[in-house]
Parts: sequence; structure tokens; C-alpha cells
Amino acid sequence: MGGLSYVELLPMGRVCYSLEYLFRKFSAEQFFGESCRDSLTREWHVHVDNYGNYLAGYCGGVSLGDARDLDSVCDGINLEEHPILEALVTDLEKLYVLGEEFGYRKRKEGYVSRCHLCLDIRKHIARQTDEFKELRPREFYFHLE
Repeated sequence: MGGLSYVELLPMGRVCYSLEYLFRKFSAEQFFGESCRDSLTREWHVHVDNYGNYLAGYCGGVSLGDARDLDSVCDGINLEEHPILEALVTDLEKLYVLGEEFGYRKRKEGYVSRCHLCLDIRKHIARQTDEFKELRPREFYFHLE
């Protein structure tokens, strides 16, 4: 038996847009009350991008800080200074409300996962403003779809 016997396609990142036709879609409200705390605080899967951003797990475009200064990341993140992170670790509805403040409107066709909702909102915000340090690298958001 050759080839792939099992493939898991994670509905996150670019997959949410390029292969969304493969997935069932849900309303934004379906994901309210959910948190990304576990994904953002896992210790066993991180990335450092070529800009020096410390990225948690699979969350492209969400920087926890500068990887060249790990003490600042490991000593804790002041969530009052990072409202996007604060929303992600508490409730995705908070991110949705923050997105609305920047003119975000939910997709009529819905979302394939909580990651899709999160990414769509972050993409919108990052294209409106550069005030959120945690939305890095900003270039990430201009090359989606």
C-alpha cells in the first residue's frame, strides 16, 4: 500500500478561503463563547517567522511578541495592551465586536471553523489599521484569498 492512507485537512489559514467549498459552513454566532486560549498558550508548537515574530501554534498572523526578546514573551503579555489577544483568549464574540468597530460585517456564506471567523475578522482589521502590534506580520493579511 503506497501513498497517503490518511490525510487531515485543517480548516484554518488559506484553506478557509481556497478550499472552503469542501466544508460545511456555520454562522459567526456558532463560534461565540469559544476561546483560542489553548492554541495560543501551547508550549509544544510555536513558530518564528522571518520578521522575528513569535507565533503560537498554527495561528499565522498572530504575534505574541519579538522572538529575539523571549523574556518579554515568557514574562507574560499585558492583555490590556493587546486587545486582539485578549479577545482570542476569552471569547471570539469579543473579537467580532472589535471587528465591527472597524467596519467588519459577517460573511453571508458563513465560516468553516472558528479559525475562519477569527482570520476573516483579523484580516479586515489589519487592512484598516496598523495599531494592533499582535497582528504581525501585516503583510500576511494582504496575501490572503
